[in-house]
Amino acid sequence: MDSKPRKVVKRGSEKSGSPCKEWGMSKLNASKIYNIPKTTRLRRLKTMDLDSPATKPTVLTIKDEEALVGHILRMEERGFGLTITDVRKLAYEKTSRLGEKHRFNNDKKSAGYDWWKGFRDRHPCLSVRIPEGLSAARSSMLNRNVISAYFKKLGSFMDKLNITDKPSKFLMRMRSRLA
Repeated sequence: MDSKPRKVVKRGSEKSGSPCKEWGMSKLNASKIYNIPKTTRLRRLKTMDLDSPATKPTVLTIKDEEALVGHILRMEERGFGLTITDVRKLAYEKTSRLGEKHRFNNDKKSAGYDWWKGFRDRHPCLSVRIPEGLSAARSSMLNRNVISAYFKKLGSFMDKLNITDKPSKFLMRMRSRLA
């Protein structure tokens, strides 16, 4: 038995087509060329259900997963990146609220790591990043006195330009300077 990684070829993709019909190839040869496991080939040919999914159905619906992805991205935009554990707990809470059956861990109140891997694979727009630490120099500048001095200077600058009550005028000036 070879240890080559198996690829799932979806029906309708350029690779799967129907090489058996197009090139007069036998189903056995086609399954060997495209590395389709014997058990998969036998099951699919036995049931002739070539459109059935190759994996188990997901716990959350596509709509619910898209909502979860949107929430993750919104939190990241606001500076609150979620960890893998946070996402797994959110998935558990969402399925519990919807009252759907799931096989998540009720003790930890969290989805499993395998669910996370499948979720990440289904949504390649998500990536796991390692946060950078805040340097000592930057953290020392983040105190009440420095911030209040900054906003006083900003206020006096806006008064000088006479744009305190006219945000649209301020934006137009900024755009003209950037152009």
